Amino acid sequence: MKYADDTAMAIGLAESLIAMGRVDQKHRGEWFRANDGRESWRGDERSGPPAIFLLVEQRCLSYPEASRKVGEALYGSVGSYGNGAAMRIAPLDCSFMTIQNCTLMQRLLRC
Repeated sequence: MKYADDTAMAIGLAESLIAMGRVDQKHRGEWFRANDGRESWRGDERSGPPAIFLLVEQRCLSYPEASRKVGEALYGSVGSYGNGAAMRIAPLDCSFMTIQNCTLMQRLLRC
């Protein structure tokens, strides 16, 4: 199945949350890179992910630092307008799904 980078990042975030039980930027970045490497049909002509992976590898930057640098280079100070952010953030709910949080959410929704 083929899907966009935003979908791949959402899947990678969910997988990393499940594996680590929390948000771990390094693990998430490495997981996304591994997943991206298995999806050879994506190619390296894309400007975002391959550039991020290169900065991490060659300049020893963290994934968040590399992502910021690539984002600034691609979009300047205005960013990408978050066009994929809503979809990429959805798996974050996985990290909050505990019995206590579900009970709290149920109470809040009743108000």
